[in-house]
Amino acid sequence: MDPERLRWTFTWQVIWLGHVLGAALAWWLLPGGFPWGHPRYWTNRVLPLVVLAVAAAGLWGVWRRHHRAYLSAAVFVVAMATAAVVAGSILFPTSARRFLPPALVITVMLWVSCLAACRGQRLSCWPVVTALAAGVLIGAMVPVAERAPATDTRPLGNSLAWPEVAPIAGATPLRIPVGRSASLTPLSGEAEVHIGRMTISVRPLLEFESVSPDRCWTIFTPPSYRPDGRLRLVGTRSDVEGWYHFQSSFVEHLLHVEPAAGDAGMRVEAFSRLERPIFSHLNSFCELTVFGHRRISLSFSPCEGDRIEPLPVDYPAGRPARFAYVDADDDFHVVEARSGEKGPFRTLARGRFGAGPLWVTIYDQQRAVCRLRIDDWAPQAGRQLSPTAGWGVPVNTLEFSRLGESAAAPVWIWMSLSSTSVGRGWDSVGHNAGVYRNRLSIEPVAEAE
Repeated sequence: MDPERLRWTFTWQVIWLGHVLGAALAWWLLPGGFPWGHPRYWTNRVLPLVVLAVAAAGLWGVWRRHHRAYLSAAVFVVAMATAAVVAGSILFPTSARRFLPPALVITVMLWVSCLAACRGQRLSCWPVVTALAAGVLIGAMVPVAERAPATDTRPLGNSLAWPEVAPIAGATPLRIPVGRSASLTPLSGEAEVHIGRMTISVRPLLEFESVSPDRCWTIFTPPSYRPDGRLRLVGTRSDVEGWYHFQSSFVEHLLHVEPAAGDAGMRVEAFSRLERPIFSHLNSFCELTVFGHRRISLSFSPCEGDRIEPLPVDYPAGRPARFAYVDADDDFHVVEARSGEKGPFRTLARGRFGAGPLWVTIYDQQRAVCRLRIDDWAPQAGRQLSPTAGWGVPVNTLEFSRLGESAAAPVWIWMSLSSTSVGRGWDSVGHNAGVYRNRLSIEPVAEAE
């Protein structure tokens, strides 16, 4: 073998060793537990094995001087990369502004290496032609499998009449009292209620943190398409007092806060309107923060006999996250991750959800303090499998954790109708266009009054 060809075969040995390492890491790190008919079963479990087999065949061909073997493997890798770049650019025209330049550089380098290694070799043999066809087919299908699935959230519908709103007249107060125990901060859309020594802060508006303009991974979203994170108070509902009109990136909101029965708690009703489907990685349907306790545990109405303590969580690995979800059969699960928020997941509690609202009881040192009634999270939540979580976990989540080592540290409760916050990756999933409602009440339990 002449020195020039020897140099390029050495280059391909390095490339294939890189593919072996990458395929092994992908098989180990990417989430599993998908049914065989799901696209992520093929990309996360089958494709790494295919790449591993092709790279092994290429290495074997070089070491045994079997030209057809290593040329076929090289042609497969180049064809797969080229087809993936072309298909990805077509499917994700906006996100391609971020991933296309480095992808083109890598693809051109592969082409140069392949043509140099193939120089003087007959490429019409059936193994090479088969590798070319297989590489094109598999490479073209990878971006299709990575594209966000169709939306399956369940808004109230587009037919809900949006009331007339009036511009804000005069200066907006920083805080508005709501009864004797609650208040509203109009500039942030955040409500707060005091129950005994405990304080619960609520952000009840549907907000998006990272979005995709074309259903690609949000890590490739150009900066001009990212939400600015601001919530703007722009008016009030003109026909009913106490309703506030907000706008944020992609969403229009209405919010109302009133005292609960007996003026010892708080009721919140919020509407969020999406004019078009939104695909995102992270978003919030409702977010609560609990302060002033000594040691909190939670129970959920579908499995009320089980009390679960929120614990600190590490990211991206370490102490496991705890969260709940509703699956496609309307079973409610409370689970714990293996490490960070990564699966597989261990079941802590489980029960049948049924048709009613979700009740969450907050205990402080084993004493029930208050109950949260959450009416609209489960009925509107998406049920399709999360592409980043795997192991049967859907896109809806109710996450809870303690924000510090001390048992008295604040506790964070976060709900999403459709997100990929759990698991590995920046995949986007969708919210349908329409109007979403969030009704939430927080009231003391009788024994805590």
